[in-house]
Amino acid sequence: MLYFSIGTKVSLREYKSTREIRGELAMANLVISLETESGAKTTTDRFERSIKTYQANVFCQSLAKEKNIEYFPNPRRPKDNLNDDILDALSLGIKPDIFHLAANGIYLFANKVEIKENNMIVHMSSNPKDLEGIANGGHLYAAIQEQYQSGNLPSSKRVPVTIYTGLDFEDKLEVVFGLNNNVEVTDHSHMNMAGDFDFIKKALKSTSYSEEQVKYFQNDTGVQDVLGIIQLMKCFIPTDKDFDTEEPYMPKSAYGAVQNILADFRNSNKNYKLVASSLSEIMEFRDLVQARVDAVCNDHKKISKIMQTEKPFALTKFSGKKPETNPLRTYNFGTEYPNYILNKGTLYPLLASFRVFINDEGVFDLETAKECFGIIGDKLISDTILACQDFDEIRKYVKADMSWIRLFEQVNDWANYNKISTRGNVRKVTS
Repeated sequence: MLYFSIGTKVSLREYKSTREIRGELAMANLVISLETESGAKTTTDRFERSIKTYQANVFCQSLAKEKNIEYFPNPRRPKDNLNDDILDALSLGIKPDIFHLAANGIYLFANKVEIKENNMIVHMSSNPKDLEGIANGGHLYAAIQEQYQSGNLPSSKRVPVTIYTGLDFEDKLEVVFGLNNNVEVTDHSHMNMAGDFDFIKKALKSTSYSEEQVKYFQNDTGVQDVLGIIQLMKCFIPTDKDFDTEEPYMPKSAYGAVQNILADFRNSNKNYKLVASSLSEIMEFRDLVQARVDAVCNDHKKISKIMQTEKPFALTKFSGKKPETNPLRTYNFGTEYPNYILNKGTLYPLLASFRVFINDEGVFDLETAKECFGIIGDKLISDTILACQDFDEIRKYVKADMSWIRLFEQVNDWANYNKISTRGNVRKVTS
């Protein structure tokens, strides 16, 4: 049986050549138990009765507890810099939880599957020659493991799991080849081909976030995804309502559904182009803030006490602890990489408070922002971490007005006290 896909970039022969078949003797089976949402659908192939397919929505926490699933069928193992969007989506405790409806899922090869009530008992060979284990979805499996270990994986999260049994060696190679090449083109890829990101590339040319460091399209190899850059720009776009004391503007839409963020980028393109001239400064400031989080956690008595028993809700585990995979490109950590950084939902209100220092032309005063952060930055970070502890979902923290207002007011008060001209006080300071 052949499972070829249209428009693949490598030949099946080339794919097979990447497989290293190791081991001489058959080994014992690995047996895992996966808790499903409501049992599994079992399908027997119409023309080859020995081939069976098992499909179910599996609870992610159940999958995360199974740490020994091998990658024998698929030579492409997850990289250190896991996709931020996947990590964020896994940590969101939204109701209803629809992650399983959007996720591409995980595919396994096994030699036997037993259905016992709401559990799938899966038998997989630990002999590399048998090519049993993860056929596709390795990055998703690794992300689930990471979020579970860091305490960020809600119990409601489910993921589609498909298991094949009865395939011979050649069939497995062909299925893996098809699964890993027949991928739907993302919106990012379409937008990149249309030139929608060209002004971002131009703004970041010859910086730490030059084109090879940013993921502009599907399967790109950069350490910073373009969606994250768009979200950061949203936080700093100046508006007439930023300093309104009655109905202040808060860029809450910087955090949310990907399709909404991209729609705003398309519809308000002029606003994003306005701040593009300061994009490298914005990225540098983001890196500065994130690099300070670990020190605050260690120095703040209340936060350090919390961390003795649990990870604060505002934090996420830092990944990419190598020079080539470090996502905070403007900051040189040497060999001392941070353990934690703020997750996007808690980072954006803090960063957005510094749009105090961006003018109507979109020019960000990085030096003044650094000066301000050097004085009150630790308090802003600790306030963020402690305030987030009062919420059971990151999304609720983002939606709360005070999550944005109290941080913005602290930065604005510092600017007023130090008689620094801003869009909010320019007349008063210069008079």
